[in-house]
Amino acid sequence: MSSFDQKQALEEIRLALNRLPVGTAEADMEAIRNRIVEKFKTSYEKQRRVAKLIQCGVREIYPYVRTLVEKGRLELENRETSYAVAESLKKSVSEALEDELEGTESDEDVKCFVHEVVREELDI
Repeated sequence: MSSFDQKQALEEIRLALNRLPVGTAEADMEAIRNRIVEKFKTSYEKQRRVAKLIQCGVREIYPYVRTLVEKGRLELENRETSYAVAESLKKSVSEALEDELEGTESDEDVKCFVHEVVREELDI
């Protein structure tokens, strides 16, 4: 967890504990703390999974562009390379993945989604 997330979690715990009446049992305070910590851990793990899936997706762009060229579905302009086309798609594919991924997808799901976004971006 980032230091920013840790500070947010601590602040949320502090606020939650301050709302409790005086004399609240220690076990109840610990339960509140544990729920908040678990919420932040879950969010952090999801962010890590999504980041890993985005990396997987971005790595799929070049091989897919190359496949499209080899199969004749994409025609390159004069002096244009598959690599250059793939590089030009990285930002839009990354943004689409960030918008759509929930962290529960498989690598294969991500590849299929990347293929769809690439075809849309290239109008093919």
